[in-house]
Amino acid sequence: MHKVRRHSAGPISSRWYLDLTAWTAALAVSGYPVIGLISTFLGITDDSISVPFRIFVVALAMVAFLQGKVRGGIRPVDGWLAFFFVIYMFRLLWDAFVMEVTGADSALLAFSVTVLVPVIVLALTANAWNDRNVAMCFVVVGTIVSAGGIWLSQSGIVDITYFEETGRLGFTKINPISLGHVGVTTVLASIVLFVRSSSNSSKGFALACAGISLAMIYFAASRGPVVAFIASIIAYILFSGRWKYAIFAFVVIYVSILVLSTINIYTLLEHLRLTSIITNRDTSAVARLEVYDEAFEAFKQYPIFGRSFALPVSGGWVHNIFLESAMALGVIGLATIIIVIIRSFVSSIRAFRSGNTMAAFLFLQFVVAAQFSGALWGWPGLWIGVALVNAGRRKRGRVRQVPRPVMRVAAHASGHIGRTNRSF
Repeated sequence: MHKVRRHSAGPISSRWYLDLTAWTAALAVSGYPVIGLISTFLGITDDSISVPFRIFVVALAMVAFLQGKVRGGIRPVDGWLAFFFVIYMFRLLWDAFVMEVTGADSALLAFSVTVLVPVIVLALTANAWNDRNVAMCFVVVGTIVSAGGIWLSQSGIVDITYFEETGRLGFTKINPISLGHVGVTTVLASIVLFVRSSSNSSKGFALACAGISLAMIYFAASRGPVVAFIASIIAYILFSGRWKYAIFAFVVIYVSILVLSTINIYTLLEHLRLTSIITNRDTSAVARLEVYDEAFEAFKQYPIFGRSFALPVSGGWVHNIFLESAMALGVIGLATIIIVIIRSFVSSIRAFRSGNTMAAFLFLQFVVAAQFSGALWGWPGLWIGVALVNAGRRKRGRVRQVPRPVMRVAAHASGHIGRTNRSF
């Protein structure tokens, strides 16, 4: 018996530009940097563009829900993820309206609009998720960000003081970490598009976009995206059996080292801010440790239900989802997030093997990134990945059991005996 993989879903799966589920995912994760670049180009310093864009993404998600319902029906959201969302939403509401913690209202709005709405819609319509369509939309959006960001930095029409002082590509409305992660997501999506494409033109398009996005990763010079990229590639090779890509990656890295060694490889390491770790001069790492200590002290003071969504003294966020969950939600939230992440890791292995690669990539990239930067309320990529990989834990629907003799007759009548391995 042979296994047949199904990589498409829905009657309009070949027309990626009409797949609203794919556009919702891509714009929710990589779309906001586009608005940051437009604001930089136009010299806009307020949120006059970002607010309408957030409303547009919410409206798009609602329409995508209707389309996804028609294409594949509705499925329940993962129970553990839903429980974590409920207790975290209660924390944000409590801090915003009862304790009146500074920034809680903004975090509540950001979490509701940029995370909660798209994640719930994509989880409910997971049957309509099509890996190639999603990858194509991510590639389009991410390449626009990467090419646009590099062009702005070289054009001389915007203020590049930050880039000149730090050597990291960033602007007033968008930081190097966000740009680096857009580059990583685009490269990963290009891999999915390359593997799933049958035409040479599509493969060439994927390679070209990957090259532009790799340049963005270099110019952004942010360690977190680089580490997340390496972890995602390793997981992809191990769990999907793509050993030929491992050999290809080894050759590329080896040749690159040979080329760079003739120039000055130390320059590359210093640009990516890796030498500061070796020499113990990494100021950002020292600042992270101080933040971690503050979060842990807050957790010890209020271990059951947590203290606040933000750091009680410095007022920022923790840059680690586990410590943040402990500080904000106590042992209940910490235990829940651990269960959610462990289940998601197991499900991502299953997703790689069944062809749901894009969802697994999103989860792995952003769960690694969330150990070093960001906040629970600002990681749509992480939560979309969690929702989609865990969607594979439930079957698409109740399947009527057919007696074995009847199954064999039906199989012979159709010309083969086999079984279909669905995308989830």
